[in-house]
Amino acid sequence: MEATIRALHQTGFIHRTLWKGGWIENAEVPASLADLKSNNLYDRMTISATTLQIQASRPPHFRGPLGAMTFASKITLGRIALVPVFAVYVARYGMSVAHGQPQESLRWTALALFIVAAATDGVDGWVARHFNQKSKFGAFIDPLADKFLLITAIVFLSAFPWGTGDWRMPPWFAWLVITRDSLIILGIILVKRSAREVHYSPHWTGKVCTVTQMIAIGWVMLKVDLFPPLYPCLLAALFTLWSAVNYYLEARRQLRVDFKSSEPDRIP
Repeated sequence: MEATIRALHQTGFIHRTLWKGGWIENAEVPASLADLKSNNLYDRMTISATTLQIQASRPPHFRGPLGAMTFASKITLGRIALVPVFAVYVARYGMSVAHGQPQESLRWTALALFIVAAATDGVDGWVARHFNQKSKFGAFIDPLADKFLLITAIVFLSAFPWGTGDWRMPPWFAWLVITRDSLIILGIILVKRSAREVHYSPHWTGKVCTVTQMIAIGWVMLKVDLFPPLYPCLLAALFTLWSAVNYYLEARRQLRVDFKSSEPDRIP
């Protein structure tokens, strides 16, 4: 049995099988027999003529290419699932306002859904940190879920009136947010293709941008009538543009560093 496993390991067959099954993460670094034994995989193997099978269930510390589906990631997916429901209630309340018969229950339901969805952003992060459930999938899907919630709220609150006097977010603000996030995604793709790795530390303007956008959304949904929604949207737009400039400058810096490092050495 051991001789058979050793022979298959030398050909890379065992490693490719384990990687495809999600038992090991790196497809380029071969797993040694010592690693297999230390992770209790060696004793669970059965060899047939053409296949290698591993008995018992997959250990939790072995993950596939994007990581295991942790409880924190499930909370994030739950946030994504709430977004379309939230959008439906925003649209239904807007249509009731447009028909002159606003149904306040729809507004409060939409507000409650938004609060719950936004709160899960902190919950999934706390679960991931305190229960060691950080994963590549969670790091990938969490910011996408945040953007999905914010952009959906901004777009729908600009498309449907939420009060008399055209109480809504200005459409130009929705276009600004969409353009900014689209350019950031494009910049990340360009940097990743050129520099291979994207190194970006969150800047305070990005955090303030998110906070001011949340304030503008809450201003419209709560119908704070101290002044029109235009003014909180102007404040949010300022930090939206400011953070976009910071992203651009950082992307340009990384591209320059990568270009200089790729220049051939000059012969004096």
